[in-house]
Amino acid sequence: MDAAPPEPQAPPPQPPPPPSRYESQKRRDWNTFLQYLRNHKPPLTLARCSGAHVIEFLKPGGVRKNGVLGGDR
Repeated sequence: MDAAPPEPQAPPPQPPPPPSRYESQKRRDWNTFLQYLRNHKPPLTLARCSGAHVIEFLKPGGVRKNGVLGGDR
């Protein structure tokens, strides 16, 4: 029985390049918005979020003392 010649091994996959500053900031902003939805009273799901919630989130001075964005209710 002849053994087949060993197949050349492919080089290990390269790790993906680090995200750009834009992509990193976009991810941070998205995570902050999701945190805002979780901390909203009552908590909101993304499906129940309206444009008014987005505007409230984006309003200047919306940061509370605990660092969570959004106004007090």
